[in-house]
Amino acid sequence: MNQTISLMARAKASIDNGLSRLGKDINFQNPVDSVLVVFASRAVASSNAIALLISHGHEIEALPILRSLGILSVWSRWIMEKDSEKRATEALSQISKPDWETYWQGDLLVERAAQLNFESSLREIMIELRYLKFYSKTGSVPWDHLSEKYFFAPSSASVAAEVAGLFMTHIVEALEVHWKGHFTGLEEVAHRQRRQKA
Repeated sequence: MNQTISLMARAKASIDNGLSRLGKDINFQNPVDSVLVVFASRAVASSNAIALLISHGHEIEALPILRSLGILSVWSRWIMEKDSEKRATEALSQISKPDWETYWQGDLLVERAAQLNFESSLREIMIELRYLKFYSKTGSVPWDHLSEKYFFAPSSASVAAEVAGLFMTHIVEALEVHWKGHFTGLEEVAHRQRRQKA
């Protein structure tokens, strides 16, 4: 668990340090700069929330946020794959609509994750989280252990933390593609863990 939490922390530090170094060089008139900063901001906030929830035993409650983090990571990598300005403009248009997430639900998110060489473990959890099951675990109220057979068992806290950390590495990778040399220091540990899950 400590290693996976550490991966999230290192990714957040890489984002914070990189954006701090860029500072006024970020061009918010450029849709690529704008959307990557917005997505990085949401990713850091989401990973903070995930870490807080799972540290208190609420990994089930972290799952919708984990799904959002996965969406952000696929968006970011997809934008930086090619035609970045066009794709960033499309992304900004999509997120301005209240139902923007529906565009990424279902098979499209998983297909793009596969095209972008996301790890199989991440693609599997994206499939699982397309439709959130009624996960539960005992211990929240008296006697709930007697109803345990009616609920789907959630992923463990360590799995949730590991997946969140790996999603964060994809955010950092997208930032590094756009701003070469500003988001370094994560490659060795991230690639090692990602290879183990490929």
